[in-house]
Amino acid sequence: KVFSRAFAVVSVAELFDKTWFVALVYSLRFGPRVAFLGSSVGLALHVVIAAGLGALISKFFEVWALHLATALTFSVLAALYTHEYLTTDADEDALESRSEEAKQDIVAYGSATKGASWVSAASQVCFAIFIAEWGDRTQVAMISLHSSLPVLPVCLGSLAAFVVLSASAALVAHLLQGRHLSERLINGV
Repeated sequence: KVFSRAFAVVSVAELFDKTWFVALVYSLRFGPRVAFLGSSVGLALHVVIAAGLGALISKFFEVWALHLATALTFSVLAALYTHEYLTTDADEDALESRSEEAKQDIVAYGSATKGASWVSAASQVCFAIFIAEWGDRTQVAMISLHSSLPVLPVCLGSLAAFVVLSASAALVAHLLQGRHLSERLINGV
């Protein structure tokens, strides 16, 4: 049950998120295997950090307070997602705008080229994904889950979600090339 909850929370929060688009763009740049490996490692680091912070927080608060804080965190995140959905332009091309944002992050965080070794390329992907995910809503949600639920199932559920989403970014990169995707649709999902 805890594994499924963590998997669902992370999956929904990350679907079409900037981090997902960074993985998508890198899969086009370096290939799906390198992007998948680098993305998975970068996101796994976030799971470990969230687990550590959650475990630390749980030492200072009662379980009922942690459950309340987690519920409040998810309520705020739901309100933010609803606000984004209601305020976005239905005609804005999400694929184009988020891909452009991801490309800007890639330029900012690394400059390895297609001819780079797979280790260099995977390291660049890992670093860019790690930076893109830092302070993201998913990180806050994972810390909340880790602080109020058993750490191992939350870690495994979060890792499984990140692995599935990293793989999906590589696959979707090839399926969506040249297509229009509404920003409102993305925020609605």
